[in-house]
Amino acid sequence: MALSKVQQIEHAVRSLSPHEVEELYLWIESNHPRPFDEKVAGDLNAGRLDAVLQRALDQEQHGDVRAL
Repeated sequence: MALSKVQQIEHAVRSLSPHEVEELYLWIESNHPRPFDEKVAGDLNAGRLDAVLQRALDQEQHGDVRAL
């Protein structure tokens, strides 16, 4: 029985060195961002998060937040 493309990729990834796996992660991150990441980036670029970010910065400046 022939392997699916995903199974072929899984097999190939198992044979990668740690350095090659890191290169793969970087490539995936830069070429295939997760949909949530794309949504946040779009919202940031459109200025839809400006007010929320400013409020958070103001709260931090006034000591209204605590470290996690």
